[in-house]
Amino acid sequence: MKIIVKSLPEHWEKENDGRKPCTARELDGSDKIEIINTATNEVCERIITDVTVWKGKILISFKKAK
Repeated sequence: MKIIVKSLPEHWEKENDGRKPCTARELDGSDKIEIINTATNEVCERIITDVTVWKGKILISFKKAK
């Protein structure tokens, strides 16, 4: 699994050199996840509605993108 986030320049330097070893994100209603079919590489895009940590797993809830 790969999770990609963007970082503002004022945070990037600390995240890059290890002084800031964490990140927090607030969902704004436009956060998206791409789901890729490993056999065909077909992609569907969904809007993330919630992220929860449960028993060491990350649960990502989503709805169909319009």
